[in-house]
Amino acid sequence: MTGPYGPPGAPQRGTAAQRPPTGYRGELGPAGPRRRSGKLPWLIGALVLLVVAAAVAFVGFVSPGLLVRPELDATSVQQGVQQTLRTSYRLGAVQSVRCPAGQVADPGSSFECQVDLGGERKSVPVTVRDSSGVYEVGYPR
Repeated sequence: MTGPYGPPGAPQRGTAAQRPPTGYRGELGPAGPRRRSGKLPWLIGALVLLVVAAAVAFVGFVSPGLLVRPELDATSVQQGVQQTLRTSYRLGAVQSVRCPAGQVADPGSSFECQVDLGGERKSVPVTVRDSSGVYEVGYPR
């Protein structure tokens, strides 16, 4: 008597009798232990990135301040120019002084302030001497 899948004892489709022998290149072989890719490498990478970013921020903005460029306070410079013109150059007729805002304290850089001397508008050169904000006031032109 034959069954629905052929005579009894005949190999069925997909059984071990029809599979290629072991060592066949297309065979996957037994599954080995599963390797877990945990969160540890990601955490270590994030921690390293955070430490590097903190170091760059500290060096750039805090310690030597490589990324910070100090600006001169325009109001203080105006007062200093006025005082220098009155006391050092003995120009008593200084009525007003206007200096541009946002001047960076780069040694050697210079800019002009506008001064009213006895009703006449003059230009006064200001030269920055060091990065701490020390400047030199020239004679009005």
